[in-house]
Amino acid sequence: MKEVFLNTFKPKKIPSLDGIRGLSCLFVIIGHFSYLYTPWFEEVFGRRLGLSLAFSIGNQYTGVTFFFVLSGFLITNLLILERQQTMKVDFKVFFIKRLFRIFPAYYFYFACIGLYFSLAAPLEMSLQDILAAITYTSNYLSDKNPWHIGHFWSLALEEQFYLIWPIAFALSYKRFGFRFPLTMIILAPLLRVATYYLFVDLRPRISIMTHTRIDSLMFGCLLAYAYRADLFEKLNKGILKFKLHYLSAFHIFFFSRFLQMSFQGKYTMTVGYSLDCLGMCLLIIYAVSNKSLMSRFLNLPLMVHLGSLSYSLYLWHVPFAWKAYGDENLALRLILIYLCALGSYLLIEAPFMRWRQRVFS
Repeated sequence: MKEVFLNTFKPKKIPSLDGIRGLSCLFVIIGHFSYLYTPWFEEVFGRRLGLSLAFSIGNQYTGVTFFFVLSGFLITNLLILERQQTMKVDFKVFFIKRLFRIFPAYYFYFACIGLYFSLAAPLEMSLQDILAAITYTSNYLSDKNPWHIGHFWSLALEEQFYLIWPIAFALSYKRFGFRFPLTMIILAPLLRVATYYLFVDLRPRISIMTHTRIDSLMFGCLLAYAYRADLFEKLNKGILKFKLHYLSAFHIFFFSRFLQMSFQGKYTMTVGYSLDCLGMCLLIIYAVSNKSLMSRFLNLPLMVHLGSLSYSLYLWHVPFAWKAYGDENLALRLILIYLCALGSYLLIEAPFMRWRQRVFS
């Protein structure tokens, strides 16, 4: 692919992305809290319809998948910009920047959870769980998968992507360009099916392993190529013409959930994840390219604020959605989640990001 295919450096902030990140985090939180309130849905709407509504409204995988797509998009956008400016990718700088951004809040949360349960209550966590959490390999090596660190699988998946993708990008950029992530998207369903039939012990992990969810990230990478090539406006015209933003939202939040409940792994293992990610890409293009009601909502100060706290919110919400606490005091739980996330951001994330800025300024 020729260099002229890509745009020159765009310093402006991409609109709506913070809001999408904040909304994705809310989906995850609602998803985990829905486990507490599923009986209420069953009682009010009947078992079948109630389960369907609870699953549709509270499917945390929707939010997590949005995070994966956004991660692929944002990281690839940065890599393309660096490649345009310097004609190379500085792996050392990239990895150190990721370390400053991700590790401090992650290990701080893990230390707090370990300290709390060592003093207040026993937590069933094997040595294998601890080692998997420390090494960002929970999606492959976790043992008992304790609730309080159960969400580490997605962070492990993203960290593995951060380690592998810059190298793959540098090797494939000039010769293959956008065709590399496109190829990986096509191969992803085959990888899931092959893993299911060839590695029986890994079947319970199909939805959380990097190689079986690689299409979620590669859709974001492909989206970054389209953005840097100034294709968003053209694609958005097609989205508006055929009302694809409405169809995408309906598919992601309702029809896909119905297909999951009806066909289970036969749907998700083959095309389910890929179709969800395609719809998410169309919604991102629409949100970035339009001054619509959706875009205005995503760019509200509250949504931008939640987006800036999304990493800490994701880390800290899980303990407060624990079934053992019962289903009371929902408002108090949400307040505590916010306060813990805000504290983590102000005391851990923000100082390390300022330090990173000084180091690389």
